[in-house]
Amino acid sequence: MAHPIQSFAVVEVAKPNIGEKAPSRVRADVTVTLSVRREIKQEWENLRKHDVCFLVTVRPSQGIGTKYDYKKSMVEQAGIVYVRGCEVEGMLDASGRVIEEGPEPKPELDGDSRTFRLLLDPNQYRVDLDLASKGREDVYETFNIVMRRKPKENNFKAVLETIRELMNTECVVPEWLHDIVLGYGDPGQAHYTRMPNEIPTLDFNDTFLDMEHLRNSFPGYEIKVKTDNPQKLVRPFKVTFENVKRKQELGDNAMDEEEPRKVITVEPHVQPKRGPYLYNEPKKNNILFTPTQIEAIRSGMQPGLTLVVGPPGTATRHSTSCSRRWPSWTWMRGICCRMELLERVSQLQRSLEGSDGGAGGSEAGATCELAHHFHVYHVRPRWQAFVRACARRQDKSADVVSKEFPFHDFFDDAPKPLFLGKLYEDDMAIAESCYSSARSSCCGQGSIAPSTCWFQIRQHTHGGVGTNPRDRNIHSSAVTKSTRRSLSPQAVDNDR
Repeated sequence: MAHPIQSFAVVEVAKPNIGEKAPSRVRADVTVTLSVRREIKQEWENLRKHDVCFLVTVRPSQGIGTKYDYKKSMVEQAGIVYVRGCEVEGMLDASGRVIEEGPEPKPELDGDSRTFRLLLDPNQYRVDLDLASKGREDVYETFNIVMRRKPKENNFKAVLETIRELMNTECVVPEWLHDIVLGYGDPGQAHYTRMPNEIPTLDFNDTFLDMEHLRNSFPGYEIKVKTDNPQKLVRPFKVTFENVKRKQELGDNAMDEEEPRKVITVEPHVQPKRGPYLYNEPKKNNILFTPTQIEAIRSGMQPGLTLVVGPPGTATRHSTSCSRRWPSWTWMRGICCRMELLERVSQLQRSLEGSDGGAGGSEAGATCELAHHFHVYHVRPRWQAFVRACARRQDKSADVVSKEFPFHDFFDDAPKPLFLGKLYEDDMAIAESCYSSARSSCCGQGSIAPSTCWFQIRQHTHGGVGTNPRDRNIHSSAVTKSTRRSLSPQAVDNDR
């Protein structure tokens, strides 16, 4: 299904993208005169956006009426010189604008002349221009036929693009899960105890209510603690499984050793504060988990496949433990809190304008991108200047932090006093928690921007377990499969 071209012209050649040589977009207009039967004319007018056509240059060497020889090449007999593919963007109306597709009927155009806006291949266009600059013929001045295909058969471009994207996409399914997904192999091989990268030390945070709960959660294990002070034996706890640690040290020789003694080393630690407000403090667990539930939580924090079947609470506790251990992951975060964070950014901007001015002219809380720029150019420089000012002070007196702190107005609604003024180290820790809260307001909404569409699962963005997508945990109940790298400001912000 071809038709002679009345006129052809390239109407736009966009600048190349950064790092590329070919134009980012090439548009052309082709005009045909549809003085044909009504049904054929309607078929041409029904060309839709993304339909594929071909621009052909034909210079026949045989006269009209020459018999076609099936033994010879069709290209030579028909005189086909050039063929270039193109994608239909739309048909132009009487004023030269593309007719948008929608529920409304297309406007009826007078006459038989129809002009279509086409998208050409930018890479091929660059190659053709390079050849033309060397003295070769300009291909785009020679087209005399436009050819279309049946709509039902004209889907090869979309199919090939899909295949190309799938081939270029890194597989996020771990190797140990391939056989299980395909339905053969031993599912037990996906258990965390058989994984080569089993983690010996796990931070259970506030999973255990107290030391007695921890002892009862691991029957058959010998419990060792790293402190003799009973007042320090409070949650959160880091638990090291010595048999796992020894198995990794021995490597291949671990199978030759007799059944090792099950020993657990418990180390209490202090979590850094998230901010000066009461709502910055995470909620504490108050559920006395059973040993079976503790084993499910441990399995969920390890590489491998975990299927949690149990009462409500186990899966959410596992997600909480994982999210605190790897804070750069995003776990089922909703878009509902985005506006609250942006409002906090606006408050921070107003507080800085009231204190020293020059905190940006535009509304920093209008969009997530503006909030990130506001943090980079206004919040972070003030914090860095504060750190340098404190480092230059030789006396390290208790009131140094309070005098140099640049965000007093923003935290005016925090519990008083903001700084205790007793020890320099304690006040500096409070200042760091305040900056962490301000930075979360500016950068925290990057992971829940509108483009993430309600949910975003972010990969681990630094070293440790989960760096390789093939080593990801996949959990059916807790839904913590990491599938996409997020480029949010929080993921790349490493200013401290």
